[in-house]
Amino acid sequence: MTDTWVLFSRPRANNYLIEDLKRLQDQLANGCDIPVGPLALVSPPSDKPVEYEAVNFRGISSRGNYEGGGKPQELYFPLPYNSEQVTIVQRLERAAGVTVQGPPGTGKTHTIANIICHYLATGRRVLVTSRGEPALEVLQSKIPEEVRDLTVALLTSDREGMRQFQGSIEAIQHQVSQINPEEMREQISILQQAIDRTHSELSTIDRRVDEIAIDQLSEIKVDGAPMRAQNLAELVVRGQDDYAWFDDVLSLSPGQAPPFSENEAGTLREYRRKLGADLIYASASIPSADDLPNPADIAELHNVLSQMKKLDSQVKNGQLLPLKGLTAEVLQSARELLASVDEALALVVELDAFDGDWPTELRVRCRVSSFASERQALEMLFADVDHLVQARAKFLIKPVNFPSEGLTSPKVLEAIARAAETGKPFGLLSFGAGDTKSLLSSIRVAGLTPNGNGDWEHIQRYVALHGRVTSFLARWNQFADALSVPRLSGGVESLREIELVAVAARKAHTSCEVLR
Repeated sequence: MTDTWVLFSRPRANNYLIEDLKRLQDQLANGCDIPVGPLALVSPPSDKPVEYEAVNFRGISSRGNYEGGGKPQELYFPLPYNSEQVTIVQRLERAAGVTVQGPPGTGKTHTIANIICHYLATGRRVLVTSRGEPALEVLQSKIPEEVRDLTVALLTSDREGMRQFQGSIEAIQHQVSQINPEEMREQISILQQAIDRTHSELSTIDRRVDEIAIDQLSEIKVDGAPMRAQNLAELVVRGQDDYAWFDDVLSLSPGQAPPFSENEAGTLREYRRKLGADLIYASASIPSADDLPNPADIAELHNVLSQMKKLDSQVKNGQLLPLKGLTAEVLQSARELLASVDEALALVVELDAFDGDWPTELRVRCRVSSFASERQALEMLFADVDHLVQARAKFLIKPVNFPSEGLTSPKVLEAIARAAETGKPFGLLSFGAGDTKSLLSSIRVAGLTPNGNGDWEHIQRYVALHGRVTSFLARWNQFADALSVPRLSGGVESLREIELVAVAARKAHTSCEVLR
């Protein structure tokens, strides 16, 4: 290592873009012919307007009217277009270039996409350049998917652009290799015939539209005054409330002229003015007071008619869906549906009184098929809930106080069974039963010491009820977490809380089934 200077040099790497620019400079220096398009970019613009003969295009969304001579050409615009876009294509067909200027959002990219598709359909090649990639990406996204595979994008870096270029060329080569020329020519011929038929149908439709437009815009005389169809329609709409009762189909033909003279018509108009809103009662007979319904029936009929008018207004405004029909079967089905909705609404109101959101969550899960097994297990417990409620009612009338330790003691249960049969829990010899006697001595029936077979049978039913409650809680807690219902615990003394939760769960399940 030294502190002297060192100069290191190497040849510059070759780049195909630099080489292209160098060859372009050499050809320009040698005086080569510049194509018309690039030459227009570097030539001063002319101050004289370009005169050219307009090209007649026909397209699917055109009117089909062609002015001037010459056979119309096809306009392959897949996206909607207007006359300004057609003008651009016409000038491109005649001029070396066209400049289009407009603020953002005026449809320039939309127009370019249409022109690209038109040129591809007519066998020409298109090169699109932009200062930034986002504009090219937006343009490529507007090309229809059926034609997008024919576009080759050179985006991102040089290496990535070449990779995309190579992939697009290979995709196009693969498509071309799969084409059968004879079949493709036959298909093109069929499609051209279909296009000709479509344009013929469009021309027929356009002529019919013109005829309808002429009829609508032409004036006819009504009572000596010229009026258009729109004015006649507005006149009919304005007088609908006054003349809707007259349902005869009329026209202006002489055969349907009024069968009375001008004087008679004047007399009718005079009577009409005098009657006013009472015209509908001109041919009606006034009923007697005895024939009128009672005020209660009239009030009920008024309420029904008012409700019907309100429902008709909501149906007309789209607030309610109309009935499928007004047959007896449809009305009966509507009444049954209304009863089910009222029942479900009453259940929902009752469930809102419970603390927490678990009833709502249970209703949701009961409608999900993945919880079908848990829902069936819950339904199996509903019958047990009724039995537990009935049994609890009996012990409210004649309550039993039973020590919790005795409920799991086999000796206590055996002594209770013996007492239910003989009236006494122990026989003549009862050595070693001190704990059992202590537990039995604390049992009370309606606040008193058990006396006789009847009290001990009542106690035995209490013990059996405790076993059923324990079994119920074990089965309930198996699916409680899955259905988002509260877990239950306790025994007969907690039967009130168990009943409240179980009944609420059944109501939530019932509301789900009613609306299913």
